[in-house]
Amino acid sequence: MLYSADPAVVRRRHVAGARLGVAGMGMVYAAYDNDLDRKVAIKLLHEGVGVATPDTIGHSRLLREAQAMAKISHPNVLQVFEAGTHAGQVYLALEFIEGSTLEAWLTAAPRSWQEVVALFLQCQRGAGARQPRRARGAARGPGPGARAERAGPGDL
Repeated sequence: MLYSADPAVVRRRHVAGARLGVAGMGMVYAAYDNDLDRKVAIKLLHEGVGVATPDTIGHSRLLREAQAMAKISHPNVLQVFEAGTHAGQVYLALEFIEGSTLEAWLTAAPRSWQEVVALFLQCQRGAGARQPRRARGAARGPGPGARAERAGPGDL
C-alpha cells in the first residue's frame, strides 16, 4: 500500500501499479509518470520510517541516496527522476528496469560460477560508481531484491 490519501497516486503525477520488491527500509512499485509519458519505479519508505520531517533518519537516508545516485551516469546505476514527499511519505521516482530480482535470477535456473561472478561484478561496478572514494572496505552492493536484468544473458 502506498501511504497517501489515494493509494494509487503519488503527487497526481505518478500512478502506481504492482509492487516490485521490498527492502529493509522500503518498498518499490512499478508506476506510470503521466507528465513524461513513461514507466518509472517509485521507492517509498516503510510506514513510520519515511515520515516527511527533515530530522527523521529514513528521510535523511533516502534523500542522501537520491542525491548520490543523481550525480552519477553509469549503466549499472538507476537514474533518479525525482525525490520528494507526498501526504507525509518520502518517495523517489526512479528509472524503471524490466526484469527479475537478483534473488529470482539466482534461483530460476542453475548458473555457472562464471555467470554469477559476472553479474555480481556488474552489481559491484554500479555500487562502486556510487561511492568511488569509500575508504573503509568495499562499497555496499545490492540486496537480494535488486533488479538483475540491466544486462542480458549475452552480456554475462
